[in-house]
Amino acid sequence: DDLLDLRGSPTKASWQDLREGKINEVTYLLLEQESFLRKELKRDLERKDIPADLLLRIQETAKRKNFQTFMDQELLRRQERCLSTLENLPKSKLKKKLENLIRFTVERLF
Repeated sequence: DDLLDLRGSPTKASWQDLREGKINEVTYLLLEQESFLRKELKRDLERKDIPADLLLRIQETAKRKNFQTFMDQELLRRQERCLSTLENLPKSKLKKKLENLIRFTVERLF
């Protein structure tokens, strides 16, 4: 859901969480990598007013190749973690459905 917020979808505008004053995990990871935005955003979140120019700078920063690559790798790491937790489950239709759901969720984001 947080990645869909970053990229947008047919049913959700991109960056909707941030526009509503919410920091999701993707925004948090972006701010961890780009600390120059952190202080400014923190101040604006406290005032519950995120200026359009700051939102635009955050969006532009998120479009950088290094952040996109980081997010793609993080998504694949999380997929593998989810799939590895299923390894200990006995074979069943439910296990197969869960594996398919995990893969589908990641694939639709690419």
